[in-house]
Order: sequence, then C-alpha cells, then structure tokens
Amino acid sequence: EAMEKERDAPSYTAETLSILRRRHPEHEFSLLVGGDSLAELHLWREPARIVAQASLAVMARPGSPTPSE
Repeated sequence: EAMEKERDAPSYTAETLSILRRRHPEHEFSLLVGGDSLAELHLWREPARIVAQASLAVMARPGSPTPSE
C-alpha cells in the first residue's frame, strides 16, 4: 500500500498497524525488526500498542549485537 508515502504527518508504526488492521481485519500482522531495533523498541512511540497489534519477527543484522531476550 502507498499509505506511508501519502501521509502528511510523521509516520509511526503503531498508527500504521492500526490503519492496516482496520483495512484488513481478516489478516494477522507480523512486524519484522532487526535485533538492534528490538533493543530500542521501548523508545518507540507506543510500543505496547505495537506488540498488541502485530507479532514481532526479529532478525539479526550483521555487525549488530543480538538481544538475549
């Protein structure tokens, strides 16, 4: 979908997931993040809302530490 390009306001993952879930209620969503991003997820806007709306799939990135949990 082109919704990210069409938005005037800053794009936040929690809001994007809300929009996608409204448009496609029949789907379950997964969010692919790097291990380095997972370590900083608590700093993102509305992290609890993110994990409530999508399963997290975490991938190691070369040169980045892998979180232990």
